[in-house]
Amino acid sequence: MGVFLYHEGLGRSQFYARYAQFRSQQEIYVRNVYKAGDQAMVDWAGMTMTTDMRGDSHTVYFFTAILPASSLIYAEPFLDMRLGRKPLRPLSG
Repeated sequence: MGVFLYHEGLGRSQFYARYAQFRSQQEIYVRNVYKAGDQAMVDWAGMTMTTDMRGDSHTVYFFTAILPASSLIYAEPFLDMRLGRKPLRPLSG
């Protein structure tokens, strides 16, 4: 759709029709507004990492929690995605 000059303006029905056509051609994103302390988003991150612990190679999965109002991110590595497992901690010694 080109740029047109309407000296008289558009009527309501023409405006809505042209606006609907414009919206169908655009990639529009909705910005969500979150209230602080209202919710946290948790999930397993899509990426994995390989670590070498005492000569053994292990795939590490990341559990993530995000506070959307402040954009704070928490991530913790695990050896698998099963519930009830303890997180992977650095080996001492």
